[in-house]
Amino acid sequence: MARRGLLNEAYFFNAAMFANIAQTLAVLAQQRAALPSLLRVASVTSLSPARLRRHFLDWSGIELDLLLNACEVIGDEEGLIGEARLFAAAHALHLRGQDRLRHCIVDLKSQIVDAGRWRGLLHWGCSRSPFGDCVIAWTDAGLCHLEFFDHAEDSLRFLTERWDAAQFERDDIEAARKVLAVFEGKSLALHLVGSAFQLEVWRALVARDSGETVTYGELASAVSRPRAARAVGTAVGSNRIGWLVPCHHVVRADGGLGGFHWGVDRKRAMLVWESIRPG
Repeated sequence: MARRGLLNEAYFFNAAMFANIAQTLAVLAQQRAALPSLLRVASVTSLSPARLRRHFLDWSGIELDLLLNACEVIGDEEGLIGEARLFAAAHALHLRGQDRLRHCIVDLKSQIVDAGRWRGLLHWGCSRSPFGDCVIAWTDAGLCHLEFFDHAEDSLRFLTERWDAAQFERDDIEAARKVLAVFEGKSLALHLVGSAFQLEVWRALVARDSGETVTYGELASAVSRPRAARAVGTAVGSNRIGWLVPCHHVVRADGGLGGFHWGVDRKRAMLVWESIRPG
């Protein structure tokens, strides 16, 4: 079987499980010449080749051997290596033309206020996701926070650091439902809380075709501030609605991935996942 169907809750990974996928993609991205064998790729994870194959299929919807073969073909035909070869192979397997993120978001509620001074009720909870464990929060207006983490710790801390004046009510069952809706591409409302400039940058990110990456300079031009790339970068870095406000789409001018609040390995995995996952 080459492909799996639509994403199912059972295929969400915790941080340790996701780390094996991230390591696999990092190995492929770091190769400057010949691709490693599946056995060598598996050796950097805690999984056997057979189990890695199974995990990758569950995570991505395609077989790892297909991705390896696509990398080899793309490398031979287009002379690409490393990160560029990996992303080109992912595109070739399943183009991003489905515009997954644009269709997911139907309403953007905004409130121009410092999140630290927002005194409303935040419902929140934790769940697994395609990119490891996450904490999610929402108001009556919409989803306002989606953050990923790697280690077991006080997950509420991620929220209190940003929303220290809010009231909190935990509901892990509803959180899991909302995370499933996020990654199945269901229509959602987002409640964006930030400064006027941050909102402008975040809206510009959401408005772009979900198949596109964008440089900080290009994003600055998109908000009519071509000389404010650094300020735009700060606004991008302050986003805490991961995936849906796609700060993972912002890359360096030289094509490198650049930084990412939740780690470059996770950023790479997000770009690969949205390329190859069946819509």
